[in-house]
Amino acid sequence: VVSTQSTGVSDGIVSATEDEQDIEERDGETLKEDTVKYVTPVQDVKNDPLGLEANPNEVKLEDEVTEESTIGEEQAEKSVNTVSDQGKVMPAVEEEDVLKDQDDKEPSVKEQEEQKDNENSLETAGKSSDVEIISSSEGNTGNQLGENISGSDEDRTSPDAVPNAATEPEYSVSHYFAHSLKILIEGAVQCRLSEEISHISDDPILVVGRCLPHIMPHVLLNKREELLPVILCLAVQHPDPTTRDSLLHLLFNLVKKPDFDQRQIIRAGCQAFARSVDRRRLEEELLPQCWEQISDKFVERRLLVAETCGTLSSHFSVDVCSSLILSILKQVLDDKDESVRESAVKNLSLVITRIYNQDKTSDLLQILKSSLHDNSSKVQQTSLRFYLPALSSWLLSRGQYLHTCYNLLLQQLLASIQSTSARYTSIYLQSLNVSSVFVLAGLLKPLVTDCPGEAMTESTDESHLGLLDPCVILSVSKSQYKSVLSNFNTRIVQQSLPESVKTQTDWFGGTAVPCIVQCIKSVKDKSLLADFTKLLTQMQTVIGRTFVQQVVRPCLLEHVTDARVLPVYCAGILAVNEEDRAELREFLAETLNQYA
Repeated sequence: VVSTQSTGVSDGIVSATEDEQDIEERDGETLKEDTVKYVTPVQDVKNDPLGLEANPNEVKLEDEVTEESTIGEEQAEKSVNTVSDQGKVMPAVEEEDVLKDQDDKEPSVKEQEEQKDNENSLETAGKSSDVEIISSSEGNTGNQLGENISGSDEDRTSPDAVPNAATEPEYSVSHYFAHSLKILIEGAVQCRLSEEISHISDDPILVVGRCLPHIMPHVLLNKREELLPVILCLAVQHPDPTTRDSLLHLLFNLVKKPDFDQRQIIRAGCQAFARSVDRRRLEEELLPQCWEQISDKFVERRLLVAETCGTLSSHFSVDVCSSLILSILKQVLDDKDESVRESAVKNLSLVITRIYNQDKTSDLLQILKSSLHDNSSKVQQTSLRFYLPALSSWLLSRGQYLHTCYNLLLQQLLASIQSTSARYTSIYLQSLNVSSVFVLAGLLKPLVTDCPGEAMTESTDESHLGLLDPCVILSVSKSQYKSVLSNFNTRIVQQSLPESVKTQTDWFGGTAVPCIVQCIKSVKDKSLLADFTKLLTQMQTVIGRTFVQQVVRPCLLEHVTDARVLPVYCAGILAVNEEDRAELREFLAETLNQYA
């Protein structure tokens, strides 16, 4: 629809009006192709019989516009009707042309005839019909005239105009059909990643929990420990038990062959998990992972199992430590690799401190025996350094059970000395030295409460002390230990020891010392005599000279004529303290005179 203002019409548009007679004479003639255009001011359309409303400020082109563009294309438009500025409707084309433009809302033939016959009646109506010309252009779309007459979407009355979203009609095709058609054309992406993308609005814990197992295999082996915080966070907070189980499986399988540093990081992660969940979840979710790794083909994985059990022993209940954890480590103790067995012995030392069931004494003593009989010297030394002190401390906390371990070691030592191979003599002699410290410290334990002083705590700066230091064993300071030792020696002299201490003292002098003397007399390898001398010297260091003089010395003195007992007696009893040196010289002089 081409519209212009009724006032200020372009100079290129020529307005022509003719009276009715001239129009009738020209009726039927072919209009010349020129640039003549018929315009009429828009009149009031309240009474417009055609029902066409127009803006009073608009005028409409009614003739065909023929213009030759700069690129040689032609556009021709034919005018259908002309309207006079006086309100007269004047036909400008033949009847056939009018019929062709009926779809464009042009007046019918009958109306044209009525307008010819009743001109006066139309003038009485006071209004003329504005004729809207709809032109179709097949020429250059860049033509200036085409741009001027294009109009806006709101001015268009064509049924092809796009409706607004609010008035958009409902599709007659079903939604399911349209969706199926879209899938067939675009293709349905059937893969895990597309499924995850479609659920990105889920809880981030759920999304990351599903995606992490697929991400980890593509992370460099030496950088996988960087995923540990993510794995632990998900394992703690994820609501699904199955997903948590898979995440903890990832934790233990983070690296195919974890080295020592990587195992340390994983153990630290297990500790963080233990601190973040309750004990029930820890035992139900983490322990099955340890069971799965017991028979793994990689040594590093089996090492991780042993180390994890020891690290988490303080977080497990005493019942679990006494049963499940102990069973796992006993099974690992039979591993074919010595490093795994060594780790099992070391971590059993930690588990022992969490066992409160006295029925486990025989099991723990059997573990001690098997570890001391191990073919690997590393396993044996680990048992001496960690397991035996832990077991002795555990037995010490249970009173009379300590002598059970000491008797076992003495019997095994004597049996090894008297055997032909004497394979385990040295290791049992070292074990006896370790256990003696705890036995003698046990004699002092009941007197600790009688000597008040500053007790040793975790914050006490005694980190330089070893596991065999009496202060560590009794959990007392050095000053308090000296006070306890002085009180003990005084009571021995006065024979005023508590009944429980007297019973243990009598057992040591009446059973343990005679067995030691029997072992000394049975030694075939004289190099072992130095170890027995060390044993007696250590006794004086731990419990004092008075105890050794009154409890140990009498038994040795009875067998001093033996060639093996004599040097041990002189070096281990008389040569230790300065006050005994004079007696040593006299004893040696008498002995030499007897042999002379």
